[in-house]
Amino acid sequence: MSSNLIFMLIIFTCISIAMVAAFIKKESLSSEFYLRVRSWWWMLLVLTFFVLLPISFMPLFISFLALMGAKEIATVSRLNTLMTCILMASMTLPILLSYWSFYIMLITGVIGFVCILTCLFISQNGFIMGGSNKIIPILSIIILLAAFLFSFRLLLNNKDSELAMSYVLYLIFTTQFNDAIQYFVGKKFGKHQLCPTISPNKTVEGAIGGGLIVSLLATVVALSITPFSLISAMVISFTLTVLGVSGDVSVSWVKRKFGVKDMGDLLPGHGGILDRIDSLLLATPIFFFIVELLRLH
Repeated sequence: MSSNLIFMLIIFTCISIAMVAAFIKKESLSSEFYLRVRSWWWMLLVLTFFVLLPISFMPLFISFLALMGAKEIATVSRLNTLMTCILMASMTLPILLSYWSFYIMLITGVIGFVCILTCLFISQNGFIMGGSNKIIPILSIIILLAAFLFSFRLLLNNKDSELAMSYVLYLIFTTQFNDAIQYFVGKKFGKHQLCPTISPNKTVEGAIGGGLIVSLLATVVALSITPFSLISAMVISFTLTVLGVSGDVSVSWVKRKFGVKDMGDLLPGHGGILDRIDSLLLATPIFFFIVELLRLH
């Protein structure tokens, strides 16, 4: 049995135990916490399904993230039908075309971004409700999502498919577990707001405490399923926790600009797809760069 599968089984078991505990104590727990745990169980089930499949199926998973992420951006920014279709195609089509060529993926991605940019600036009031003050947050979240999608796809482009999947699992574990631990630490010990005007629920205590705990746990995971050295694993793990918080705050800033609480409602207790992968938006491109840098040396 591969180390990746063992790792997934351990995580799946932990989430399942949490799911059972949450169900038993449903009456005494907040509805948000119960919904979060339940959604996590389903998300992990989907991820495990794709891990068990050949790695060639992963672009389909990324395409789903692209499609739903683009749809959520279009919804909160109230893009018209034409712009919505252009945005969804620009995000999803390049990932699917990567099956044939990464150059085609990059070229179609650039063409799609140029089309989106052109449409936004040709008719600010025609394509988007609210005028030019909304263009910067729209472009920001589009760039973040595109950078995440392309770097995620490129991260899988490794001759050693098991190693590529190890990188992905380590990245997802570090950023997503960081979200969860910071949430609990912040709820228990949080007193000082981290970004009062952008994300008032985030606390300094949650960010520091969660970051330190997850950095240590992620280091152990990295040493177990990746070729990183101890020092590299520690530095990368800490870097990913910082980037995870930064991505989360970035998406919160976008939501604040559009006056919405969540980017969507697909995942009860979490919000939309972008609410769940916000910590990956900055972390994934930087992690891909680090992996490539270590590979070259």
